[in-house]
Amino acid sequence: MKLLRLEYLNLALLIGAFASSVFFNGLDIRFFALCFVLLLGWQFSIGISVYTHGCRHGNLLLPISILMFWLWLAITIPFSPVFYLSMVNFWWVGIFPLVFLLYSFATDKNQLWRRLFPALVIIVAGLCLYALYQMYVLHTAPSATFFNKNSLAALINLLLLPLLASLFTSDNKPHPYPQLISVFLFILVLSLINSRGALLAFSISLIVLLLLVRRQLGKKRLLLASVIMMSAFLTAQLLFEYAPSLTGTGTVDRLLTLQDTHGAGHSRFVIWQPAWDLFLQHRWTGIGLGTYFLAIPPSLHPNDHSAGFYVHNDYLQIALETGIPGILLLVLILLATLFRLLTVLRTAVAQQFHRPEFVSLFAALLTLAIHSAVTYNLYVMPVMLLAGLLLGRFNQLADRLAGKPGVVHHPARLFRPGLYYLLLAVVTITLASYFLGIGVAHHYQHKAYQLMARNQLEAAHRAFYLAQTLAPRVDSAYYADADLLRKSALLLADRPELSQGLLAEAQTLLDRAEQLNPLRPQTPYIRGQVLEQDSPDAQAEIIQAYHTALKRNPRFLPARLALARYLIAADQPEQAQQLLWQGLGYSYRQLSPAYLELLEMNLAMANQMGNDDLATRLTSELVKSRLDYASRLSARGRSSIINPY
Repeated sequence: MKLLRLEYLNLALLIGAFASSVFFNGLDIRFFALCFVLLLGWQFSIGISVYTHGCRHGNLLLPISILMFWLWLAITIPFSPVFYLSMVNFWWVGIFPLVFLLYSFATDKNQLWRRLFPALVIIVAGLCLYALYQMYVLHTAPSATFFNKNSLAALINLLLLPLLASLFTSDNKPHPYPQLISVFLFILVLSLINSRGALLAFSISLIVLLLLVRRQLGKKRLLLASVIMMSAFLTAQLLFEYAPSLTGTGTVDRLLTLQDTHGAGHSRFVIWQPAWDLFLQHRWTGIGLGTYFLAIPPSLHPNDHSAGFYVHNDYLQIALETGIPGILLLVLILLATLFRLLTVLRTAVAQQFHRPEFVSLFAALLTLAIHSAVTYNLYVMPVMLLAGLLLGRFNQLADRLAGKPGVVHHPARLFRPGLYYLLLAVVTITLASYFLGIGVAHHYQHKAYQLMARNQLEAAHRAFYLAQTLAPRVDSAYYADADLLRKSALLLADRPELSQGLLAEAQTLLDRAEQLNPLRPQTPYIRGQVLEQDSPDAQAEIIQAYHTALKRNPRFLPARLALARYLIAADQPEQAQQLLWQGLGYSYRQLSPAYLELLEMNLAMANQMGNDDLATRLTSELVKSRLDYASRLSARGRSSIINPY
């Protein structure tokens, strides 16, 4: 009975971790922290079971290759210019090796997988239904809880092929209607997402699956599954007519654009070239795990329309952030997986009924490997958590199909119970404290922003202070607090001593933020704002602060606008005009109030100069941008489930 309760506890912890990761969109660290705390609970439970029952392992090729990759990620952290960011990304990207290793150590793998897989299908099916709701009710992109619909497509691909394998190979069982419905829904949403990379990856992997398990295919089920897939695909083509502005052309037309390699990949090539150039400057240790979005803005092409957070090629981004050893070790994992597949298929001697599932897991992981060449799956937590589970199951079945008994290790032979459980508890509590610290710190920082919006400045300062105490290496709480103190000093202009004290404290906070993160443009921008209040005659220092922010990110409009206003006030209109005009030379992914202000200031300059043609063009652009911004705000408010800010 106790063992059964432990199995259900492990299942609940793992499902909870996956569900939490689905809501982590890269911003809200609270879901990131919750996911890892639940995984640590699973790790603690596994640790107890391992001491009681021992740990069995088979072939060590995959575990060792994955451990080597994860170890290199850890080695690169001290070389990173932003320590805390690389530490967070060590776990963010490392959720893949972590989950693989935890699953490999679990003593109840078979029972866990039998109950876990249907639960994962239900969760992803729910995301698919929400994506359809977004598409046809809210009239927004079918991305579910993700920022990018390609991430949802990658998640669907990972579950779709194992589902299909179970349908292909069991003619004698009753019709599994839940599976049929899930396959239909997954194919439907995958087609509507219309991601060329995801569709191509699925097609190639499906062919691999069919070729490798052709002898185990049940003809009736193969026909049934084919009908379901074709029906879902045709339904998607019919539904395209009802949301053409969101989906563009149909799936077939979309895939045909791949014939023009240059045209199809142009948006990616614009991103990849500066990333490659930056990689060549940091070949061995990389620029620091997770720091791409801070390091790349000065090198981005002016016509780059991406958000600038990812390279949209996991292999290039890992090479850029962790150096040549990082990409070689990642490729080693792929080669080790392929080697295990070929070896097992050639030498398997027992339990051939597991072969379709085994191959389908490889095919699912193959979709990830292919798709990751044009997107950033490695940095999407639920995708990599699921990939870690699939690879763990793949390795488990590889050992079983190879027919070689594993080796059992008993920690009881090395540790007394008291010492073992003490070490297990210390490791778990230490790691949990870290994740809870950054999660609660994010909560207080979020609360501080809300208090600022309500003009409760003193309470907001206390919340920022708590965030700094709980996560002392995170720079955002320091520069945000400095900006808060600057605004508070404005309200105390009639009390100069108190105002000066607040500005001095703001400078101290900015020094700390700069020390923690020398790549962030917000810090020098806020320093310029503080200097304008504290020492308005320190023209060189103020201009230098704003220029530093723009050097770090030329698209950082608050600094560009602030510097232009300062130059105008300092009777330097020519420099201000040039600065504003340069701002129009960049592509911006999203409209913002700052971009609207950029257009307004350029329009004012054009009118002042008497340039009627430019003024007419800017007026038209401003009217259009205002309308687009209003409609985007409306759509964002309708579609948001979780809005951390």
